Amino acid sequence: RTHFSNDAAAGARAAKQADLAVVVVGTTSGESYDRESLSLDPGCDDLVEAVLEANPNTVVVMLIPGATLTPWRAKLDRGALMAVFMGGQSTGDAVAQLIFGDFGPTGRLPISMPASEADAIAPSSASKVHYTEGLKVGYRGSPAVAYPFGHGLSYTTFDIGNAVVSPCAPSCACVSVDVTNSGKRAGVEIVQLYLEFPDQAQEPRSILKGFQQTGLLQPSQQATLTFELTPRDCSTYTLERSGWTQWPAGQLTAHLGTSSADLPLVVPLTAAGDSVVV
Repeated sequence: RTHFSNDAAAGARAAKQADLAVVVVGTTSGESYDRESLSLDPGCDDLVEAVLEANPNTVVVMLIPGATLTPWRAKLDRGALMAVFMGGQSTGDAVAQLIFGDFGPTGRLPISMPASEADAIAPSSASKVHYTEGLKVGYRGSPAVAYPFGHGLSYTTFDIGNAVVSPCAPSCACVSVDVTNSGKRAGVEIVQLYLEFPDQAQEPRSILKGFQQTGLLQPSQQATLTFELTPRDCSTYTLERSGWTQWPAGQLTAHLGTSSADLPLVVPLTAAGDSVVV
C-alpha cells in the first residue's frame, strides 16, 4: 500500500501493517532561493521517527540537493538510508531495483553528511557569508560527521590488501591494490586513494587523488586496481611562488580504503626505482 502524506500517525499505522516500510522524504530548494536549514522539509523528520518506531525494517529514501541532517539515524540498525540526491524521472525505478536486490548499490557520497548543523556552515540569507576554513573544506577539515565523504554500502563485503607501490615514469608513482569479494553475493567495490603531504606543505592531512571501481565480482573473486599518480597529483600550489611544487615521492604517503574515514592501508611512496608492498 502507498500513502502520500507527511502525517506521522498515518505513516506509523501503515508501517505496522507492512513487512518493509519505505519512506520517501526530501528538501525543497531551487535556483531562485536556498534552503533555510540543513533539515528535511517540515514534518519529514517526525514522519521518519514514527515509521522507524512502528517498523524497524524501514528504508528511508532522501531526495536532496546536498548535505542533510539525519537526527534519527541511530534507529536504522535494521533499516537502511538511501541518499539518491536529484535522481530524475527514473528515480523510482532505480530505488525499487536496489531495494529488491536486482542490483547492488555502488554509489558513494560526494559530500560529508554533518552530524549536526554546528558541524557545517549553515545556510544564510545574508548578503555576505564568510568561509574561513581555508583549505580544510569538508572531509579535509575532519568535521564531526554522520556519514563521511566517500561512504557507501553494498549487499556484500570486500577485503582490500596487498598494496604495491612502484615507479611508473613519467608519473610520480603507481599504486596497485587487490580487492576480494569476501561476501556471499556479487558486488562492485570502489577504492579511494588519499595522499598525505609532509608537514611543511601546510596541506590538509589527506586529499583525495583518485578512485577506482572494480567490475562485478562474484563471491571469492579478486581484482587488482591500479592508481597512477601524476606529477600534478604529487604537487601543491603556493601563493609565495605563484605556482606548483612537486614533492619527492619519498616524502608522500598514500592512504587507501572505502571512504575518507575508512582508510586502513597506509603506504609510504618510495623514491624512483624502489617498490614497497603492504
